[in-house]
Amino acid sequence: MATTLQQIIESGIARSTANDPGKLTVDGELIPLVNRKYQSIFARMSLQGGDNLLAKTTLTFASSPPFVTLPTDIVDIIRFELAGGGRTYLVPVRDKDRTWVLAPAVYRQGNTIVSLARAGDPAAGDVWTLFYKDAPATLSALASTLDTRYPVRYENALVVEVALYMAVKDENRSPERIVALQRELDTENKMIDLLIGGSDSAESTPHPTAGSAANT
Repeated sequence: MATTLQQIIESGIARSTANDPGKLTVDGELIPLVNRKYQSIFARMSLQGGDNLLAKTTLTFASSPPFVTLPTDIVDIIRFELAGGGRTYLVPVRDKDRTWVLAPAVYRQGNTIVSLARAGDPAAGDVWTLFYKDAPATLSALASTLDTRYPVRYENALVVEVALYMAVKDENRSPERIVALQRELDTENKMIDLLIGGSDSAESTPHPTAGSAANT
């Protein structure tokens, strides 16, 4: 069963209120707090973990010039393919009028991909396959569940984030306890970075350096 946001928050509160059961908080504080931390860790997993979190979807070009809308809050684009499996080139918008740009080619404008609309470029009705690093669904309610790809071993970072927030919020909390929680959170973050960076698939399929992804 997937872990719910409520379970994360309750675990964090339990860590924080062991000696202070009367301390109060509201869902509106903790839900965004956990979601921000969760989204941050997931983005690091996506970018540093090779193809471990690779997603795929199909999109259909429409309008003139033809364009498609990217999935919500996409982390990064890895590869485009047209229906036959041929590569599509993503070029910087400043180069979209260059004569040496090969077809089929597109450029990115915010959250849309626009065809250069020349012979051989994607046309309205063309179906396009997108390989990309995605973001998880937002944790917006106590019943929200963590993405099944989010490892259980990373959940304690979310729990400690809640505990530290509660400890700092309470003006009567022991400074030593706050320091201990901060150290534990630092350890969790270092562990996450170590595990992500040590992924075999991340080493065999490294994320391209800035600028090199333009020709995927």
